[in-house]
Amino acid sequence: MLAAVGIVIRVRFSGTPMAAPSPSASFSDSLIPGDASRFVGDITFPDGAKVKVKVNQRFDEVWALANVGKVAWHKRFLAPTNPTGEGGCLVPERVATGDTPPGEQVMITVPVVAPSRPGKCMVSWKMVDEHGQPYFPSRRPVYLLVSVIA
Repeated sequence: MLAAVGIVIRVRFSGTPMAAPSPSASFSDSLIPGDASRFVGDITFPDGAKVKVKVNQRFDEVWALANVGKVAWHKRFLAPTNPTGEGGCLVPERVATGDTPPGEQVMITVPVVAPSRPGKCMVSWKMVDEHGQPYFPSRRPVYLLVSVIA
């Protein structure tokens, strides 16, 4: 387990590049009415990118998430949904998302240590409260997938 803490950066939207879906067309499984999130993008390791890290190498994964709902995010975290098994990447138990008002996005940095053996490493993450309860239980998690080389 890592003792490091993730880094959170908040950014105010300019214009309306990420408008929330219309209520009639959207599906919400949030714990709180009016709560909504949107995956903005992979910042460090885009999906499908051929990224390779060395065994035991420390690196950061960064995602951008947007609060597109009507509820401010307070005391929220990203937590891994798949436990790190033998030979997997080492990640913190959770990383704070930071307080995020509606209409803002966060850049969440997760410190990762590659496994000690070559292979693939995949870690999935979901937004949870301080007790580990997921905010959007049916939504697809954000994830990190890297190829580890010797």
